[in-house]
Amino acid sequence: MDGRDLALVLLLGSGIYSAGLASSYSIQAFAAGVRGSLEGDGPITAYPDGNLVFDFYLNHPIVEVTDRDVIARRLEAPSASELLLQVNDWASLRRSADPSWCSIGSVALGSRSYVLLGRCR
Repeated sequence: MDGRDLALVLLLGSGIYSAGLASSYSIQAFAAGVRGSLEGDGPITAYPDGNLVFDFYLNHPIVEVTDRDVIARRLEAPSASELLLQVNDWASLRRSADPSWCSIGSVALGSRSYVLLGRCR
């Protein structure tokens, strides 16, 4: 198998994988609903993990941060970009968050529910 064959296999596999997720979970509707609210082309910060499907459908790079304290401090400051959190993390961090942070949208992927936060409009 040469490099072109491998690239084709990976491309087809990722397309089938992402299409399967989209049909099982409402990621396409979520992405369509929030895309217009995203600021610029910069990365979206995710805690504690950002599923690759978010990169694909939101067309923004996802930067994963694993330190909860970093996210807590960021939420205490006024909103400057988007954050992707699991819903239960947002519920526990919301009390200390600056009031400029609002939910832009939410989506469930399997057993996990995510909320995308950004500047209140």
